[in-house]
Amino acid sequence: MNFHIEKIYLWFSPEHKRCITFENNKVNVIRGNSSRGKSNLFAIMDYCLMSDKPNIVEPIINECTEAYGLEFTVNDTFYAVSRMKPEAGTASQCVWVQNEPFAEDYYPSGTSNIKPSDFRRQLDIKSGLTEEYIYPWGMDKGEPNLVVSFRSFLMFNALTENIISSQYEFLNYKFFEDEYVESKDKRAYLMDVLLGIDNVEERKQKEVIATLDKAKRSTQLKISKYNKSLQKYNQCRNEVVKLLGDIDKTSGIDYSKLEGGDLLESIKDILRKYTPHQDKEIEKNANKISDLSTELYKKKMLLFNIKRAQAEYSKYMEEMSTINESLKPVEYLSQHLPKYGVTIWGQHILDELKTSLSKLCAKKIPKETASIVSDRNVENLEQEIWEYENLLKALSEVKLKPVEQSSLYVALGQLKSLLPLLTDLQTQIPANVPSDYDYANDKQIRNHANMILSEIETRRGSVVRGVFDKYIQNVYDTLSVKDNFENCKTRFNRDKERLELSDGKSILNYSNIGSQSNYMYLHICFFLGMHNFLLDNPCEQVGNFLFIDQPSVPYYENSDEDKSNDKAKLLDVFKVINTFMEERIKKGKEFQIILIEHAEESYWTGENALSTFDTRVNFDGDEALVPQEVIRKYRNENQNK
Repeated sequence: MNFHIEKIYLWFSPEHKRCITFENNKVNVIRGNSSRGKSNLFAIMDYCLMSDKPNIVEPIINECTEAYGLEFTVNDTFYAVSRMKPEAGTASQCVWVQNEPFAEDYYPSGTSNIKPSDFRRQLDIKSGLTEEYIYPWGMDKGEPNLVVSFRSFLMFNALTENIISSQYEFLNYKFFEDEYVESKDKRAYLMDVLLGIDNVEERKQKEVIATLDKAKRSTQLKISKYNKSLQKYNQCRNEVVKLLGDIDKTSGIDYSKLEGGDLLESIKDILRKYTPHQDKEIEKNANKISDLSTELYKKKMLLFNIKRAQAEYSKYMEEMSTINESLKPVEYLSQHLPKYGVTIWGQHILDELKTSLSKLCAKKIPKETASIVSDRNVENLEQEIWEYENLLKALSEVKLKPVEQSSLYVALGQLKSLLPLLTDLQTQIPANVPSDYDYANDKQIRNHANMILSEIETRRGSVVRGVFDKYIQNVYDTLSVKDNFENCKTRFNRDKERLELSDGKSILNYSNIGSQSNYMYLHICFFLGMHNFLLDNPCEQVGNFLFIDQPSVPYYENSDEDKSNDKAKLLDVFKVINTFMEERIKKGKEFQIILIEHAEESYWTGENALSTFDTRVNFDGDEALVPQEVIRKYRNENQNK
């Protein structure tokens, strides 16, 4: 991606601003003593490229500035962007973008004309990021697994002061502090994109395999579920069929041939046929028996009373005949006693007895009466009693569990308990028998996906070891001052995300190469070698631009270090950077470097003149990114407040 910066703006007020101009195909040097705000230029650039987490130093720089601006070109499109300063560490949403340079008297004011997110999206499109590559890892529950932006790749353009001599960090992803580069996996993806490894295609093929695995597991699960459901059903069904055979031995039905609804209906029929009456039926019968028993009792009592009355009447008639017979001896005595002589008292007693018996006989003479109940009625009553007794006998024959039939009723209980289970197990069997998994088709698709993945993984290793490392090695070989590492080989360790040295013979790399200046060398080699690789292997998302912040840091910060060859080492690094630029220009390829430096201009001018180096600003004396008069004005205004 063609990318170069033309101007950086700091507006201190509508009347006062700082504007620094840069050239393309140059090493634009911003030189000056420490604490002059030089390193903040990249933070300002980053802020104007729509960072949501500003890194601009608050004291002096941000507190004295009202707005920032950047003029730059992306793939032949010119942008001039201005943005109000961050407040309390929060990026401003007030952004103005235009496609022509700012006028001399321009000052950002009024209503902003674009949202930061919308401008970021414009730059994403400009850098060739389609939606497929903005969300390369797809979505999870509606949220992207990875969001990629043109900002994600800015770490490949920034060799900042805090990492330039670090032993462990070669990409300053911490500077950006955003979601694009926060995890190692995401940075690995970005490195793949830089190296030309199609990580999106790799993810697609992994998704293909994941889909196959999911389909395979799903089919196996369905088959397993079907088989288990069928097995449980058959086990229960076999128990049911055996119980049906044990209970119903006379019907001749082959229950083993029944399935589904037919079998369930047969179970219900058997239960209805053989199960003893339910409590409600028994209670109903008991009520009926009670009513019948009461009626039967009444009828039997009626019959008993009738027969008793008949018996008493017969006895009465019999007694009447006995009284008549009793008069005969009295009459005989009355007729024959005088012959034998009788006293007055004997005659008196006999007369009284005769009189009494005559009176009694006269009173007891039966009258003509009809029968109390006709014989026909008695017979009908007896018939009714017989019928009631038979009905009671029938109702009293409730099916109980006789000892000899206990096994039958145990079987009925088991059958009754198995009925709902069998019904449930039958519903659990899938309606359709699952098809077998297509292993042949799986193998064909899986082999194709694995072949692509293998090619990508092979390329990932071969590109780094066979190509990428060589570009870095070429830069390393141009260094003149290497102390004790003259014949070493550079190796980029992707897992550790850093450049390492080896003796070229062992597969092991040096874990420590000593001084900060040695690590500064490695950082310069890594970034210049990486951009030489990109010259021959273009990556649309990485701009042809590099920000280098103070290669001289190891020499100015470490007062105890041997200073004998500091200048030689620093001159060597500047020459390597100059050679890098000259070769690019010779090939007709654009590139821009912004170099922040503490060293004197004599390192790239005069007898050490370097053709591509150009000092854009020299902060000597009281000069700084924020002029002294601006600082004094700000302090005076705040004192008055």
